[in-house]
Amino acid sequence: MLVTLTPLGPLLQEKFSRINLLQTASWRLFSWAKAFSVFREHPLFGVGLGYQHQFYRLSADMQGVLFNTGNTIHNDGLWVLVNTGLLGFCVLVITLLALFRAGFSTVRLTPVPAVAALNAACLGGFAVLTITAMFQPTFSLGSSGVMVGVLAAVLHRGRDLETNPSDLPPRHSS
Repeated sequence: MLVTLTPLGPLLQEKFSRINLLQTASWRLFSWAKAFSVFREHPLFGVGLGYQHQFYRLSADMQGVLFNTGNTIHNDGLWVLVNTGLLGFCVLVITLLALFRAGFSTVRLTPVPAVAALNAACLGGFAVLTITAMFQPTFSLGSSGVMVGVLAAVLHRGRDLETNPSDLPPRHSS
């Protein structure tokens, strides 16, 4: 209720309007269909980095067709499939699964509640980035890559603390 009274209210109404949702869904549908067709032509190694995404889509009034050029594929999994093929996609999936597995194990085994909470928050942030990457260019952006590296480093440090809690700073009592 409070958000609708702020300048964000009209922006939210526009973003969640039927016409905007239809336009963005249409854009993604045609973009992803084109990406799949390019992937099918080059399944093993992809087309190589630097692919320029071009596809036809419906116009805003849904009465005509427009040609889109120079856009990214708004799905990082598809982007990896198109650019690096199944080989690169397998590397990405194995890396993501290893990070999630290590994160869950770190959270589960950390004996210090505060460190476990920090690790759980990092794992949650990593999950949000992964879900967002299905709809926006996320992992392919440098800043998100740095964030994933920071989250992985914190989770790795949490694993060290589970085996050697003496590395924790001493608690100060008052």
